[in-house]
Amino acid sequence: MPCNAHNHRPDCNCGWGGVFYENNGQLSTSDWSKAESHTTPNAKCPVCSAPVFFYKSPEGGSVFFDDLGPPWPKHPCTDPDLTPQRYPAEALEKKKAGWWPLLRETGPLSTFSLPKGEGTFVVDIQGREILIKGNPKILKKPVPLWMRAVPGQRHVYDISTIKTKNDHFIEVTFRAFGIKALEDSEHARLFEESIRFFNAHRNQGAQP
Repeated sequence: MPCNAHNHRPDCNCGWGGVFYENNGQLSTSDWSKAESHTTPNAKCPVCSAPVFFYKSPEGGSVFFDDLGPPWPKHPCTDPDLTPQRYPAEALEKKKAGWWPLLRETGPLSTFSLPKGEGTFVVDIQGREILIKGNPKILKKPVPLWMRAVPGQRHVYDISTIKTKNDHFIEVTFRAFGIKALEDSEHARLFEESIRFFNAHRNQGAQP
């Protein structure tokens, strides 16, 4: 039976379901170091032609989103769930308030795992150094990251991204700290091995 372009699995490759084909027949990809990849739709819904964001996960599977960033609203036309949820524009703006894309540098040293599993070290395109307390396996992959400041705590942030689990996309959140946040002893305790690591390398660089 031919495909009817409704309720596809995210990894459907019929050309009208979860997978989006550009005019040249190739999959659309996004550069997560660019702001427009997070804010400008890169596809059209094959059912209703609405502008949407196509995302292909490094873990496998793909999906159309109405908007990127929390609460990661999937586009209902191609959502394989039985009860797709659509957020009104006003609700999206309220939920998204305070969040912005974390645009990472693309060099090999811009993202790396911290010693003894303490988290992940990330450098953004403005050169800001951020330590994220979380699973390096997720954070080292090419995934979109969104962040917001934690109220009442300077240089402390929430990080939100998504991963695939059992053919479904779920939100994953982390706590992150700017370098200046480590001046607080409570935060510094979370990264004791990393601080030793950074200090050792600084001292080596200072030697004649």
